[in-house]
Amino acid sequence: MKRTFIAVALVAAGCGKKSDEKPEPRNMEEADVLSHLPAIEVTPEQEEVLVRINDNTLTRKDLDLQVRLRLGTRASGLSPDQLHLAQQQLGPKILEQFIAQSVLMKAAEEAGIEVSEEEKSEAFARLDEQLQAQGSSLEESLKNTPVGESFLKDELVRGLHINRYLAERLPEIPQPTDAEVDAVISRIPETVHARHILIQHADTDDAEARAAKREKAEGLRTQLLEGADFAELARQHSEGPSAPRGGDLGRFHRGKMVPPFENAAFSQEVGEIGEIVETRFGFHIIQVIDHVTAGAAPRDQIVEQLRAQNRSKMVVDLVKELMTDADVEFATSVIPLVPPAFRRAE
Repeated sequence: MKRTFIAVALVAAGCGKKSDEKPEPRNMEEADVLSHLPAIEVTPEQEEVLVRINDNTLTRKDLDLQVRLRLGTRASGLSPDQLHLAQQQLGPKILEQFIAQSVLMKAAEEAGIEVSEEEKSEAFARLDEQLQAQGSSLEESLKNTPVGESFLKDELVRGLHINRYLAERLPEIPQPTDAEVDAVISRIPETVHARHILIQHADTDDAEARAAKREKAEGLRTQLLEGADFAELARQHSEGPSAPRGGDLGRFHRGKMVPPFENAAFSQEVGEIGEIVETRFGFHIIQVIDHVTAGAAPRDQIVEQLRAQNRSKMVVDLVKELMTDADVEFATSVIPLVPPAFRRAE
């Protein structure tokens, strides 16, 4: 039986943070799931198997597909060299998550974990709500996924089984101390959550072409000032990679954007439709959705983030335990994707 795991179903590894939050560094021990795997050789004639867990395999082709799934619409604009670099960056996490989900799903099956049709429907409805908030829908995602609608639905259901197993197997998650919460709050930088509409220009544009593009941006800004829906205009007209998300750039801190864009975003009032900003990428219309000052964060949110991290560590410890009884192999070709610190001898 061959099975791969895709990004939308990676619920078992404790990945419960919102996309606009800056995650705390994860404990490096999490990747220890890759540390004691026996090496195997594969022949060039075979489709290269990178990892085999019991009866589940992850091939080179599967890894490439999952890299593209995580890159989303950005993948089509990348060169082969850029895609290779993305694979090097994303590969270790994909491998780690594949291993974790493989052993956890087998454990859930052996434990007789069941999920009702009602629970499945509720989970699909929650996911649909999340996707709609990002300008998409579950129906569109199922229709457009390169792995097929049936496969994607099966992955979601497997995620439900794993979560049910974890809920029954893991003990109560430790509550973080006041000192731990204070330490996190002290490290929180000033951030903004913003969205934009980008009209691109090129170095080869003459003055007339550049003026026409600015005029287009000004026209869109006028529509926004008159009450047009920002997300809808972004999806229709923005030429940046955030267009499918309604222009949403998520939350970022200083130093992450080019200076003209950053200066505008951090100086605008929340909700304001800013003046046109020109950067080397083109003309931007910016709207700040939220602005958080340094060190400002609801304490209860920090508590929940730390509890999520504690849960993640508990999941990793459980995966290590389950791996002792699993039939695990990985190909020598996967070694470059494993951080050197995790390549320990038996």
